[in-house]
Amino acid sequence: MKNIFDIFKKFLIVVFIIFLMSNISSAEPLRVVHLPTIVVPGLEIERDIVDQVEVKISRALFIPAIENFQGVEYIPSSQSKNAMRNIFNNMQGSNTKSKLLRSMKPLAQNLNADFVVCAIIYQYEQKYFGSNLQSEAAIDMIIFDNRTDELINKNVEKNYNDLYKSLGTADSLLIECVTNLIDELQIKNRLMNHNLN
Repeated sequence: MKNIFDIFKKFLIVVFIIFLMSNISSAEPLRVVHLPTIVVPGLEIERDIVDQVEVKISRALFIPAIENFQGVEYIPSSQSKNAMRNIFNNMQGSNTKSKLLRSMKPLAQNLNADFVVCAIIYQYEQKYFGSNLQSEAAIDMIIFDNRTDELINKNVEKNYNDLYKSLGTADSLLIECVTNLIDELQIKNRLMNHNLN
C-alpha cells in the first residue's frame, strides 16, 4: 500500500511540473520600456551622474527569472527613443513634462509595452559660500502601466544648506532623490503585481 502511495505522489509531482512548464512557456513576457533620463535644459550636470540615476532605475526594473515565471522583455532603448521622438514631434506645446505625460500611453501602445518608466531631472545646482555649501536636486518619475491604464507621476526634492560635506552635494542629493522615488513607487512590486495602489 505504501508503494502505491509513493508512486501516486511521484505521479502528482510530475503532473505539477508539467503544468508549471506549460504555463511558463505559454505566458507572454512582460514588456518593459526604460526611457533615457531627461535633463531639463540649462542644468549643468555631469553625464556620469545621469548614468548613476539610469543604473538605479535599471536595477529597480530588473526581475530575476527565478522571481518571475512570466519573463521580462526589455525593449531596446534605440527602439523606444525612435518611437518617443516620433510621438514628441507630433505633439503641441513646449513643456517637456507635459508632453511626456501625454505621450506615455501612446508610446506604450506603439511599442506594445506593459510598463514604461522615465525620469526627469529638473533641479540640480550647488554653490559655495566660503566653507558653506548650498545645493538642491529634484527628480520626477513618470510610470505608465498599460495593464491597468495607470499613469503615475511623483517627484522628490532635496536641499542642503550647511558646512560642506559630501552627502550635501547636488550629486548625493540627486542619488538620494531617485532612491527615495524607487522605494516610494515600489517599482519592482508594481512590475510583479499590478494590483498595487
